[in-house]
Amino acid sequence: MIKQLGNSIKLCLFGVALLVIALPAFAGKAISVGSVVHERKEDEERRLLAIIRDKEAQESDRERCVQAIERLGEIRSITAVDDLINLITFKSTLRSEENPSPIVIDREHPVTPLSLYPAAGALFYIGKPALPALLRLIETSDPESLASQNAVYTLMAVFREDPKAGVLYLQNAGNNAQTPEASKRFLRAVERARSLFRIE
Repeated sequence: MIKQLGNSIKLCLFGVALLVIALPAFAGKAISVGSVVHERKEDEERRLLAIIRDKEAQESDRERCVQAIERLGEIRSITAVDDLINLITFKSTLRSEENPSPIVIDREHPVTPLSLYPAAGALFYIGKPALPALLRLIETSDPESLASQNAVYTLMAVFREDPKAGVLYLQNAGNNAQTPEASKRFLRAVERARSLFRIE
């Protein structure tokens, strides 16, 4: 009996020793798995960016481009921000356009620039990291252009929980603008933002 107890104790000690030896190895594997996941995201970003940068694919395989843009938004790809800014007027095809009948807007899913223009939706999902690029677009674009209008809407959507903060963000950009023309563009953006989101 005593001998069996002694053997059991030895086995327990051996198990503990194995665990102590194995822990560093498992920790190392956990780190390596994390790095693999990170590499996979980078690979995915490169693949998606190659798709949306393909001018021919934008015309011939529009749906594939839309899916790539939406995926970049889903993974919050900061790397893709500039490319998405360049595609902010790239329009997805609505079913109502494929079947030219009177458009009925779904009240639960209203048509907005974020749904019509997938890059605007992706920038919205990326959120605050996209704000500087949206400001640059507003600063350098004709205030009446579709690009500027989409940029203002997307920027304000990022500030959806505090629209007044979005207006203040635009006002501050206008105050710090380097040229009178840029200042005027931001002023027009502020007016548009107030009108769109009914801010007094």
